[in-house]
Formats: sequence, C-alpha cells, structure tokens
Amino acid sequence: MALALIVATRKLQPYFQAHPIVVITSFPIKLVLHKPEVSGRLAKWAGELGEYDVIFRPATAIKSQVLADFVAEFSPPLLPALEQEVLLRSETHEEGEWVQHVDGSSNIRGAELRIILTSPTGNTASRAVR
Repeated sequence: MALALIVATRKLQPYFQAHPIVVITSFPIKLVLHKPEVSGRLAKWAGELGEYDVIFRPATAIKSQVLADFVAEFSPPLLPALEQEVLLRSETHEEGEWVQHVDGSSNIRGAELRIILTSPTGNTASRAVR
C-alpha cells in the first residue's frame, strides 16, 4: 500500500505539491509509516511522503448513506415527471430497445448521478441527482 502511494506521488508530483491530498483507506498506513522503529525502504518512503500535505482518513460506510440519499431524492414524486417527459418526447410508442446511460461520481462534497434514457425512436430523457 505504501509503494502504491509512493508511485502515485512520483507520477502526480505537481498535483501533490499544489494541493493537500486525502488518502481514504482501511489500512493503518499512517501508523506504519510513522513508527519510530521503521527502517529501510519504509523509512525512505515516509521521508519522501513527508514533503507533501498527505492526510490519512479511515474509510467509513459512506456508500450506504449515498445509496439512501439517492433513493430519497429519486422518490416517487419525481417518477411521474420523468414518465411524462419520456412520453412527450417520444412521438410513437413502438416496441424496441431502450438504452440507459448512467454516469456517477463522488467526491468530498458528495455524490452525483446522471441518468440518460434513449427511446427506440432516438428521443432522450435525462435526470441528474445529487
């Protein structure tokens, strides 16, 4: 884990120098790197990481909270509006294959999700949820 962090700092050095870096992990890497009895490569890597503003945070169960927030925000009051938009945009109601594209991202500010539905006739309906 420490080697992966060192490789990332070497490849992304300008970003590490310009910004504070938050490492979210379930491994006790901070404790390992800051032990007084660390020697060899780990001591060298700890010194190399000391040049940057690296903050270690434990991984928490945020994933389940994001899912609960998504379900709460994409609740039934939004579904009729989406169905109506799809019906208005599609000129014919042919049988065919619908295509769904989902783009999701998460960062320190929260999580976002964008859903795009494309009807068999090529009409689209999209929603973004945060």
